[in-house]
Amino acid sequence: AGKTKAGDSAATELSAATQLTGAVLPVTQVWAKEKARKITDAEKNNSAYEQHRKARSIARLHGIREARRKAKEEEEANKKK
Repeated sequence: AGKTKAGDSAATELSAATQLTGAVLPVTQVWAKEKARKITDAEKNNSAYEQHRKARSIARLHGIREARRKAKEEEEANKKK
């Protein structure tokens, strides 16, 4: 296969090498499988995309809305004085 390079195994080690057999890292299912069921009307009417977008929007605008709320409270407190 060509010349050996630094770090390569010797020919004797290669001939003595054995292939691993059996389960090296067995894959186990951690969760129980759900049985098939009918999709409910609530599931049909809800959109995961819309829910994701709304949640992302709320998270993104939370700080801005909080700052506006504080500014409004301060303004109302100043009006009362």
